[in-house]
Amino acid sequence: MKIKWIAIAVWAGVGGTAHAQSSVTLYGIINQALTWSSNQGGHSAVQLTGNGEYGSRWGLKGVEDLGGGYRAIFTLENGFNPVNGALGQNNRMFGRQAFVGLSHPRYGTLTFGRQYDAIVGTLQTMTSNGAWGGVMFSHPYDNDNTDDFLRVNNSVKYTSPNIHGFTGIAMYAFSNAAGDFANNRMWSLGGIYTNGPFAIAAAYSLYDRPGVNTTTTVNTSGAITCCDAPITSKREQIAGIGASYVLGAAKFSVMYSNAIYNNVGTTLTSGINYRFNNYEANVRYTISPTLLVGVAYTYTSNSITGGSQGPTQVHWHQVNLLVDEFISKRTSVYAELIWMRTGGGAFPRPTGGPIPATPSGSPAAQIETMLPSTSRNQTVVSIGLVHKF
Repeated sequence: MKIKWIAIAVWAGVGGTAHAQSSVTLYGIINQALTWSSNQGGHSAVQLTGNGEYGSRWGLKGVEDLGGGYRAIFTLENGFNPVNGALGQNNRMFGRQAFVGLSHPRYGTLTFGRQYDAIVGTLQTMTSNGAWGGVMFSHPYDNDNTDDFLRVNNSVKYTSPNIHGFTGIAMYAFSNAAGDFANNRMWSLGGIYTNGPFAIAAAYSLYDRPGVNTTTTVNTSGAITCCDAPITSKREQIAGIGASYVLGAAKFSVMYSNAIYNNVGTTLTSGINYRFNNYEANVRYTISPTLLVGVAYTYTSNSITGGSQGPTQVHWHQVNLLVDEFISKRTSVYAELIWMRTGGGAFPRPTGGPIPATPSGSPAAQIETMLPSTSRNQTVVSIGLVHKF
């Protein structure tokens, strides 16, 4: 649904007129699914869920032609749960995105507000969860932000034009705190290069105190820069690289990411550090113009140091399968299968740490958006309906 206005500004006392064309686009996605899980808290479950292949949202995008190739742009995007109508992203009106900026085809785009970091649109495109599968395909706890769970407030972001196949992204977010300028900030760099069927992408992000505080006031235990981090820590660093190749109707992708969390937990002084290594290989195959099949395998290891038990290794195996059929231009039905198995022994669990444990103390399986299993295994099957407008 698109609404267009042609605005003519008439200056008082001046015989001439100035012409400027602008447009505002209303868009959205609604996703509902029936989901079966093998073990959540020791029991199987059948649920109505709204977070499968796509997160439900609606938004507004605006463009105004300023002349000379320059355009003013904005995006306001709301996330919500269609199961109960609740707001997403900690009850924000426009929790997914909220920014305004300027763009030019030769010089690039500069935007200001609540935005995604440089991982999104670069490294993310090489993953099954970021490219075609959705949130339940994420690496454990979306530790590398390839499912764009983490949004950044107070940010300035520059996206370059496409230069011989390369597009770069640079981003900085302010603490907005008097006397605390050097703390609670973030910065991010990323790029993607495409040459025919081949593409390669890399990105790096650094966050101070992610996930601690989402208010507009800095206190002794929190930051205001980043707000939706799935793992609370004093500092987070993410780096990754990935590549893809299109061969006929198939697109093959591989990626590696490393995510380091220092002083995990709400106190920020636990001394416990996480080092995630994520490896993924996936293929998406277009059987027909309306039928898509995708399969992915991911392996994640987490070296935990600083606990009283000494260094600990935890790992996850995950297999993702998607079948997606478009029944019209804007509506599709899909089926997803996700299987996870964990490994490793007992491990330190700081207050606010994300990794659940089985009754024996070993790591419990927990597919993204599900409650933890009471064992090392968890399986989810989801059948859903998506409508885009």
